[in-house]
Amino acid sequence: MKKFHRILAAVMAVFSLSLLIPTITPAQAATTEKVYVNPVSTYNEKTGQTVYKSGKSNVLMTTFVTNTLDVRSEGGASKIKDLKVNKSGLTAKVTYTYGSVDKQTPANSYRLSTISMYARKTGKYNVTFKVNKKTYKLKVAVVNSTGVWKKVTYGSDVLYEYTKTNSDNGYSYVRTENWKVSKDGQNFTVTANKDAGYKITGLIVMTADKKGNASYKTIKNGGKITLSKGKYTYTDEDATYTDAKKTTYVYISYKNTKTGAVYK
Repeated sequence: MKKFHRILAAVMAVFSLSLLIPTITPAQAATTEKVYVNPVSTYNEKTGQTVYKSGKSNVLMTTFVTNTLDVRSEGGASKIKDLKVNKSGLTAKVTYTYGSVDKQTPANSYRLSTISMYARKTGKYNVTFKVNKKTYKLKVAVVNSTGVWKKVTYGSDVLYEYTKTNSDNGYSYVRTENWKVSKDGQNFTVTANKDAGYKITGLIVMTADKKGNASYKTIKNGGKITLSKGKYTYTDEDATYTDAKKTTYVYISYKNTKTGAVYK
C-alpha cells in the first residue's frame, strides 16, 4: 500500500510540474529582431507591405557639416547603445529615436533612430554601436569636399575649380566657375576629387554641326575637343527647341572607390 502511495505521489508531482510550464501561443512566440543600418525600402504592391534592407555602411562626409544616418529595427524596439568613435575629430550621437512596442504581436514592434555625425578634422574613422547586444560598424571618411572634381580645364581656361581651407573656427572656400572658352581645339581635362574617392571612368562629347544636328564622340580624359559649329536643335512631341548659344556638352562618367557608387 505504501508503494502505491509513493507511485501516486510521483505521478501527482509530474502532473503538478507540467502545470507550471506555460503553453506558448503564436501571439506570445519570441520574434527575432531585425536591424537595418542606413535602410533602403521597397514597396510590394501585391502584399501592400514595405520591405527593408540595409544600405551601404560606408559614410562619406565633409568637415563642419552634419551628416545623418538612420537605423531601423523590426520585430523589436531595442535602442542604440554604446555609440562610440575610435578617435577624436568626429563626434556621433543619437539625435532622434521613436519606437512602438506591440506586446500582443511582437513582430509589429519597431524603432527608428537617427545618428548624427559632425567632423572638425579630415580622416578615416570607425563608428560602432550596439542594438540588442549585437555590434554594428560604420566606416566614415571625412574630406574637405564631396564634390566629384577639383578642377576642370579646357586648354589654359579654368572652367571649374574648388578649394577649401579649414581652421579651428570653421572653414573658407573659393569656387571658380566659367564655362566660356577662348580657343577651339583644346584639351579637356577633369581633375577628380581623389580625397573623396572619385575616379573618372569616361567622357562623351556632344557637338552640333551648322544645321544643329548632334553627334557624339568618346574621348579620353585630357583629350582634344572641337567645339560645336552651330546651335543644337531637337524636337519632341510638342515642339522644336534650339539652344540660345553654340554649346558643347561633355557627359562625365565616374565612380567612388570609397562608397562603391557608380555614375554613368
